[in-house]
Amino acid sequence: MHNKKKAIVRVPATSANLGPGFDSLGVALDWSATYTIEISENPNSSNNDPIQRMVASAAGAFFKEEKIDDSIEFSVTYESDIPVGRGLGVSAAARAAGIIAANALSGAEKKLLDMLPLAVNLEGHADNIVPALLGGMRVVVIDENQINQIEVPVPDDLGLVVLTPKFSMPTEKSRKSLPTQLSRQDVIHNTGRIAILIAAITQRNYDLLHIGVQDILHQPPRSRLFPAMYDLFEVARSAGAYAAYLSGGGSSVAAFVNKLNSSEVVEAMIVASEKYDLGAKVTMCSMGGVGAELLSIE
Repeated sequence: MHNKKKAIVRVPATSANLGPGFDSLGVALDWSATYTIEISENPNSSNNDPIQRMVASAAGAFFKEEKIDDSIEFSVTYESDIPVGRGLGVSAAARAAGIIAANALSGAEKKLLDMLPLAVNLEGHADNIVPALLGGMRVVVIDENQINQIEVPVPDDLGLVVLTPKFSMPTEKSRKSLPTQLSRQDVIHNTGRIAILIAAITQRNYDLLHIGVQDILHQPPRSRLFPAMYDLFEVARSAGAYAAYLSGGGSSVAAFVNKLNSSEVVEAMIVASEKYDLGAKVTMCSMGGVGAELLSIE
């Protein structure tokens, strides 16, 4: 371990599932948070919220895995306007930040791909933390404890309008509403949709995106927690979006748009937020950019 004491890391928000890609598809957004992680003698005095504790815990887990002094503790501060519990990968970003910082502070110099197993183990949601670390749109499949991931090229003209309501839908809570079994027809439905979704993105056949985002596994039960969800999908499409879906476990709704012609979708979503009293923030995002970045170390 070298004598560096502070690392600053930037990590993107992520949007997962994209409709039918449950626990297997996610994308990095150009909406990020910046974390400052310091080796500290009095970390508990500053780590007062869950995000700070997630970052510090992930950094500690990295030190433990690398068999570095596990008595070392961390103080964390961060700047972020990414809301918690809205399906935008906040916990994944926090854990990615801790791991990246610990790698730098320890002098371990591990490659990002080598850090994926620890990251996925800590976060539990590979579809969020893999794009958070690596950037891009990623398909992730875990097979016999092996993390297999591949990037899906995202066209430059395709973006997301993200509507983020004032209420949260914590992932673990919303997962309890999901079915424990699916029929064969349900499985055929979702496998066909995820296949056509990825093909439509890579081939720029955007007219098929509205079919590609259809899901029968998690969006219908989650709509019971968010009754306006399907109406918002239709509002987005009526305003010119290609398709819309529930981001992650919600409550954010994301709509695929042409980045050069998205203003009507943004305006329609703002009006819909007022109609349904969602108190929402509406954000235009690019997709598929960089993942976690070490900005400085000292």
